[in-house]
Amino acid sequence: MKRLSTEDVEHNRAAGFHCPGLAMAAGEAAAVRGQVEAHEAAHGPIKFGKPHLLFTWLDRVVRKASLLDMVEDLIGPNIFCWGSTFFVKEARSAHFVTWHQDANYLGLQPNELVTAWLALTPSNACNGAMRIIPGTHKRAFDHKETFSEQNLLSRRQEIAVAVDEAERLRACKRRSSLPRNSGSPSPMAR
Repeated sequence: MKRLSTEDVEHNRAAGFHCPGLAMAAGEAAAVRGQVEAHEAAHGPIKFGKPHLLFTWLDRVVRKASLLDMVEDLIGPNIFCWGSTFFVKEARSAHFVTWHQDANYLGLQPNELVTAWLALTPSNACNGAMRIIPGTHKRAFDHKETFSEQNLLSRRQEIAVAVDEAERLRACKRRSSLPRNSGSPSPMAR
C-alpha cells in the first residue's frame, strides 16, 4: 500500500468508491482550474474527450504520482488512462449529472476500472458535488437517454429506475450531481 490503507481498499471493494483522497493540494487544483479557464476564455468550453492527450498541463495531472499511487493501491501497477473529461458547472447553473453508471458506456471487459474524480473547486452540496450510491458497482442498471439540455452527460442518459433517498441508503455505484447554487464555477475533471 502506497497511499490507501487496507481498510480503504476493502471499503472501495464493498462500496465501489473511496473518498476523500487528496491527490493534489488546493494551490495545484487552482492552477489547473486556471488553465481550464484560460483555455475556455480563448477557445470556448472543452467539449471533446480525452483532453489529457492534447494539453501537457492535463497530461501532468493524469501522471501525478499521488493520484497514481491511490489507483495502484486499488488495481495494481498496470494503469492506463482510458479517458478524461471536464464537467464544468458555471455559477448558479442549472446543469446537473443524472444518476448513471460509466461502465455501461465504456465497453470494457472485464469491468475492472477506477474512475478518478478531481474537484478543482471546493466539493460540497452547494457547489453541486458528486453523489454516489454505495454498492451499485456490483450490478448493472438499464439506462435511458433523456435529451435534457441541463444534463452534462454526453448522451444525457440516466438509469431507467427511480432513485429515492431510501434506496440510496440501501446497498445497491450509481453517481449523479445536483445543480450548482453557489456563485463560483465548478470545473470537475475526470
